[in-house]
Amino acid sequence: MPYTFACPLEGCEEVMTVEAENDEQALDKLVAKARDHLAQVHPELTKTDSDIRADIAPKMQKVE
Repeated sequence: MPYTFACPLEGCEEVMTVEAENDEQALDKLVAKARDHLAQVHPELTKTDSDIRADIAPKMQKVE
Protein backbone atom coordinates (compact mmCIF):
# COMPACT_ATOMS: atom_id res chain seq x y z
CA MET A 1 0.00 0.00 0.00
CA PRO A 2 1.48 3.40 -0.91
CA TYR A 3 2.09 6.12 1.67
CA THR A 4 3.13 9.69 0.92
CA PHE A 5 4.72 12.57 2.78
CA ALA A 6 5.22 16.08 1.40
CA CYS A 7 8.27 18.01 2.57
CA PRO A 8 6.87 20.78 4.79
CA LEU A 9 9.76 23.18 4.24
CA GLU A 10 8.83 26.45 2.59
CA GLY A 11 9.30 26.44 -1.16
CA CYS A 12 9.88 22.67 -1.34
CA GLU A 13 7.43 20.69 -3.43
CA GLU A 14 8.99 17.25 -2.87
CA VAL A 15 6.53 14.43 -2.24
CA MET A 16 8.05 11.16 -1.06
CA THR A 17 6.21 7.89 -1.70
CA VAL A 18 6.90 4.42 -0.30
CA GLU A 19 5.24 1.03 -0.46
CA ALA A 20 4.58 -0.49 2.95
CA GLU A 21 2.36 -3.08 4.61
CA ASN A 22 1.53 -0.95 7.67
CA ASP A 23 1.95 2.51 9.19
CA GLU A 24 5.09 1.63 11.17
CA GLN A 25 6.88 0.20 8.14
CA ALA A 26 5.83 3.24 6.11
CA LEU A 27 7.19 5.57 8.76
CA ASP A 28 10.55 3.75 8.81
CA LYS A 29 10.83 3.94 5.01
CA LEU A 30 9.75 7.59 4.87
CA VAL A 31 12.30 8.54 7.54
CA ALA A 32 15.05 6.99 5.39
CA LYS A 33 13.82 8.85 2.28
CA ALA A 34 13.46 12.12 4.16
CA ARG A 35 16.98 11.77 5.59
CA ASP A 36 18.36 11.49 2.05
CA HIS A 37 16.13 14.36 0.86
CA LEU A 38 17.36 16.63 3.67
CA ALA A 39 21.00 15.80 2.91
CA GLN A 40 20.61 16.52 -0.80
CA VAL A 41 18.11 19.39 -0.90
CA HIS A 42 18.32 21.02 2.54
CA PRO A 43 21.92 20.40 3.70
CA GLU A 44 21.75 23.39 6.03
CA LEU A 45 19.31 21.47 8.25
CA THR A 46 20.51 18.85 10.66
CA LYS A 47 17.83 16.65 12.15
CA THR A 48 18.02 13.35 13.96
CA ASP A 49 15.97 10.37 12.84
CA SER A 50 13.76 11.00 15.89
CA ASP A 51 13.16 14.60 14.74
CA ILE A 52 12.35 13.43 11.22
CA ARG A 53 10.02 10.71 12.54
CA ALA A 54 8.17 13.30 14.68
CA ASP A 55 7.77 15.55 11.61
CA ILE A 56 6.47 12.76 9.38
CA ALA A 57 4.20 10.74 11.69
CA PRO A 58 1.29 13.20 11.89
CA LYS A 59 1.51 14.21 8.22
CA MET A 60 2.06 11.03 6.24
CA GLN A 61 -0.92 9.85 4.23
CA LYS A 62 -2.06 6.41 3.20
CA VAL A 63 -3.05 6.34 -0.46
CA GLU A 64 -6.13 4.17 -0.83
